[in-house]
Amino acid sequence: MKRSVKYWLLSLASLALACSPEPGDDNIEEPIDPPVEEGVVELKSVTVEQSGYSLDFSDEATVYVVVEDAEAVTDEESFSLVAADSDDLPRMLSLRKVEPTERQGRWRCFVADKGLSEEFVERVRIKVVEGDKVAYTEPFTIATRGMDVSLKRVMFLREDNPSLDSDVVMAYDSSLHRFEGATNLPLESMALVARFESNGVVTVDGVEQISGQSVVDFSEPREYVVSGGAGSKSYTIHLVNFTGLPIMSIYTDDRGAVTSKEDWKSAKITIDGLGRFDDLEETVVNIRGRGNTTWGWPKKPYALKFESKTSVLGMPKHKRWVLLANAMDKTMLRNRMAFRISEQTSLAWTPRNEYAELFLNGRHLGTYLVAEQIKVDKNRVNITEMSPSDNEGEAITGGYLFELDFHFDNEKQWRTPRNMPFAIKSPDEEDLTDAQFAWAQQYIKELEALIHSKEFLDPATGYMNFVDRQSFADYWIIYEVCLNHEIGNPGSVYMHKDRGGSLVAGPIWDFDWGTFSYNVSSWAQDKLYLQGTLWYGRMFGDPEFKALAKERWMDIYPRLRQLVDFLDQEADYLKWASVKNFALWNPQDTGGVNGDELLPWSEAVARMRSIYIDRIEDINSIISSW
Repeated sequence: MKRSVKYWLLSLASLALACSPEPGDDNIEEPIDPPVEEGVVELKSVTVEQSGYSLDFSDEATVYVVVEDAEAVTDEESFSLVAADSDDLPRMLSLRKVEPTERQGRWRCFVADKGLSEEFVERVRIKVVEGDKVAYTEPFTIATRGMDVSLKRVMFLREDNPSLDSDVVMAYDSSLHRFEGATNLPLESMALVARFESNGVVTVDGVEQISGQSVVDFSEPREYVVSGGAGSKSYTIHLVNFTGLPIMSIYTDDRGAVTSKEDWKSAKITIDGLGRFDDLEETVVNIRGRGNTTWGWPKKPYALKFESKTSVLGMPKHKRWVLLANAMDKTMLRNRMAFRISEQTSLAWTPRNEYAELFLNGRHLGTYLVAEQIKVDKNRVNITEMSPSDNEGEAITGGYLFELDFHFDNEKQWRTPRNMPFAIKSPDEEDLTDAQFAWAQQYIKELEALIHSKEFLDPATGYMNFVDRQSFADYWIIYEVCLNHEIGNPGSVYMHKDRGGSLVAGPIWDFDWGTFSYNVSSWAQDKLYLQGTLWYGRMFGDPEFKALAKERWMDIYPRLRQLVDFLDQEADYLKWASVKNFALWNPQDTGGVNGDELLPWSEAVARMRSIYIDRIEDINSIISSW
């Protein structure tokens, strides 16, 4: 009997060995857990109802834990408190008691302070064991009541982000609760890992962040929420691409420098709008230099001409554009601010403009203001476009675009009997006929004579019948506010006249020389100083014009006060651009006209801001007394 049992056992062992797969056999089957019998519950997962808690006045926090399969856990001995990343016991906290609540599967855990520190924050988990099943809650934070949570440091390291050229340590702006920094990465490569220091739970869009591990797309500002202790705080993480401005890249066909103001060079242009504007795919463009004095400075301005009308940085389509270098302007804000002031007035059109970083043949040339060139067009100076056949009758009366400029460097120009340097900018010199040129000269001559005559206020024949007084009042206000004395030279002063219409002032142009500063016009402080320029000496002798100027000021003044916020926003937008721009160029090389060239950029902006506020208040005080 014993022998037969032994034989039977040996036979089973042999059969098992025979059926065992050879080494390397691909048909090995993974062991399968036995099925759970129907009606049997098992521990699957547990969660906490909050991600952060604070100790109450008894040095105890109440944490509610929910078991997914409510019947799987029935004993409070199943619960324990462990560290956030291991089974080690917490340093500052202990689990004092666990009890069930009235809802099955929901447990009340009392977590107590060990009394080792007066103020702390610690990350922990609840561990639940039932039989051979183990589950953990997600990590949560318990902090001393009233403890102020904060985000103390944010950085992007190359060891975490190999695409970075160097480590980026973010600067903190406490007034805005914002961490800021810049990288040269392209916008599509801004999914990065941040390292940070915090005494609370950090989340982005509700997802907990782990320092040195979590990947976030920083192509736009992201909000970090730090929770725990007394509550939560929000911080903005703003990692800008290069300087945060759109990037304009131009390659000349011969890769040669742009050295002429007269000769166009063929080139290709692309614009990366960095999500702020639509990109411009590679397009044919022509480029040349521009400007008078400014062309002689190291940082040079340029003109662009497309083969067909093209939209640039969200502005209406046109062939012609200019790249203003703002070489003498330490703030880089003077032209931008002047254009925005003009937009608060009744002037028919102000050149639209946007900032961009310019790369020419692969070399970074700094920050430029891309602006609409002053041209006759339905989206710009909207007057009749004349043809060479418009030589008589009503047709010859317009439209004309005039420029007054002491440089006297236009093709079709003249000086009036009172030595005003007029030029015709439209029609273009190749289209302007002798008859049109003669008519325009005679028109300005007669108007100037009328303004300086005894009859200039005659209701039937006086100057008011030929001049749009409101545009001239608004035009004067802009120059007074900006402290632009060039209306008296005059230089870059524009007027236009439509067919059969009056002479209209505007648009404005060239507001970076001596503006928003008393460095050039020291005598202007606390007073109006441009009432005698151009034709204004006579116009302010007209009571109706003076009353209109006061009325226009009262209408515009509230909007001018609001522009302080615009100035602050634009300065914030340029803060990273200023670093790179002034690493390339020194405004002192332009002669130090504005008086802020030796100041740090932020101080130059603060100086401009202060002068602007004082200026509009001074003007308001003076005009209000009229």
